[in-house]
Amino acid sequence: MLSPSSQEMLVLVPVLNFIFRFATESYSACQVALDAGVLDILLRIYIVFPTLSDTTRRNADCKVALREACRSTLNVLGQSQHQEAIFNNHPVCILWKDVRSQPPGHTIDAPTNSDEERCIAWRRVEKSCVERRMIVIYRYSLWELGPGSNVDMEACADIVEFTK
Repeated sequence: MLSPSSQEMLVLVPVLNFIFRFATESYSACQVALDAGVLDILLRIYIVFPTLSDTTRRNADCKVALREACRSTLNVLGQSQHQEAIFNNHPVCILWKDVRSQPPGHTIDAPTNSDEERCIAWRRVEKSCVERRMIVIYRYSLWELGPGSNVDMEACADIVEFTK
């Protein structure tokens, strides 16, 4: 489990940067990264990303660096010859609605993926990931709109999905 501290974020960034550089080397290197489960790692980061603290400048910088490392990794894998398999078959690419420009679910815009795609994606992930997402949504009140907060529309969509 990833805690909200910058210490764990600092460890993940170089690992993802290594995977990014490794995957750019060749078709087979990209395949190795995919076979090693990098997309599952990114899914787990997506699930806990809203819990990561950005209250200090250092934590905010680490959170931005982690988001950029995730985005870069997804982009390099998506530009490979595996693009169709990645963006059509792995749940992280459906759930993380805008992997090319924004962190997961931190706007008040409506999700761009259809409800059906999101539903199918959540049904394809491990039960532990769904449970962790429910805990994150509940514990961090991602559905509430209060002073200085943004409603996480992806969290709201997930609440609806999890009640089905």
